[in-house]
Amino acid sequence: MWTAQDRDKAIWHRSYRAEFCSECGTHPDEWDPSRSGDRQAYVAVQVRCAGCAVLEQAQEAYESAPKESKGRGVRITLKQRMEPVGDDQDPSRQHR
Repeated sequence: MWTAQDRDKAIWHRSYRAEFCSECGTHPDEWDPSRSGDRQAYVAVQVRCAGCAVLEQAQEAYESAPKESKGRGVRITLKQRMEPVGDDQDPSRQHR
C-alpha cells in the first residue's frame, strides 16, 4: 500500500517527466541558470545511426513502389535477424 508521501512523490515525478521535451529529451531546468542549469548544457552533434539508415532506405523503396502494391496502415520497422550473416553474404560489408 502506498503512503501519502509515496503518492506525492509519484505525482511529482510524473509531472516532472512530463516537462521533458519530446524532441530533444532535455528538461527546461537543465537550460535555466536560475534552476542550477546552464544555457550551454548541451551541444548539438551529428550522429549517424545504421538502423535509421536501413529504415529510411526501406521507406524510400516502399514509397517508390507502384500504388497498387501498397496497403493501408503499413509501416516500416526493424526486426532483429535471428541468424548471423557472414561477411560474404552481407551486401553492406562488401567492398565497392
